[in-house]
Amino acid sequence: MTAAVRGLILSHAMIFVAGFGAGKYIDKDELDTYRSAHESTFTRIRRKAEKIALGTLVLGAVVLVARAATRSKSSSSIRS
Repeated sequence: MTAAVRGLILSHAMIFVAGFGAGKYIDKDELDTYRSAHESTFTRIRRKAEKIALGTLVLGAVVLVARAATRSKSSSSIRS
């Protein structure tokens, strides 16, 4: 994988994550108000579990992308 492609993938992934976070932050107050009025305890626990699972997946994906990018750089410099 060339350096340009790695940079493109990494930059687009970071922009996507930042945009997703910004979108969630903008609607947070309204969504929290709605949920506090209409939600059961089990639903809150389930949502917390979903957030933890999603956070683990996102962190794992970021680590894998970073590892792949650094592995490609180090293996190409070793071959030279």
